[in-house]
Amino acid sequence: MPSQDPVVEGYDISSHSIPREGIGGDFYDFFSYTDGRFAIAFGETSGKGAKAAKFIVQLLTSLRSLGMQGIDPASAAEGLNSIIYSNTEPEQYAALFYGLLTSSSGLFRYCSCGHVPPRLVRKDKTVQELTSGGTVLGLFPNMEFELGEILIEPGDCLTLFSDGVIESEGETEGEFGERRLIEFVIQNSGKASAQLTKELLAFVLRWRSRLYPADGLTVVMIRRHGL
Repeated sequence: MPSQDPVVEGYDISSHSIPREGIGGDFYDFFSYTDGRFAIAFGETSGKGAKAAKFIVQLLTSLRSLGMQGIDPASAAEGLNSIIYSNTEPEQYAALFYGLLTSSSGLFRYCSCGHVPPRLVRKDKTVQELTSGGTVLGLFPNMEFELGEILIEPGDCLTLFSDGVIESEGETEGEFGERRLIEFVIQNSGKASAQLTKELLAFVLRWRSRLYPADGLTVVMIRRHGL
């Protein structure tokens, strides 16, 4: 995980993670390329422990290298899938969301590879799912992925989250779910991203029952400053 959140002019970006015991499979990272693009990688790998940690490092190193070639996220996903399939053990795979932001315009191009889709909460409180992409990486050779494209406008907030967030089981009311997550983001839209990410995961922890196994919790928020 990055040691600190990135600074991108015109945006408020924050991340917060509560890992499960040991080294879990959740990961995220931020990259900045020389052509001015800002990248985010957010995902989960199979397994846990030192083996998972090594796999994550290899995956992110390969992704950075592919990104430096100036290719779009779907093409990067196709290249990364081939690398993982050819160079790792059969049981190793990764769910990944990879996005590239042009900060001046708000153009956000992305590819979601078997990961829970992020949600873009618009300034007017409407919600958009970022679903374009394909399956998880590393299980099948020669896969094609769909490129997604949205515009993050002033006042919009993009929320990325691990499945552990929405799948956290309450003692009597079932899973935390996507609806509660989106409602929380909308109701607290006036807060800074750093405060919002921490308060969201604190809310999930209060919700979570100790009767169920605890998965890792990770959230990243990208909010574009309003005009």
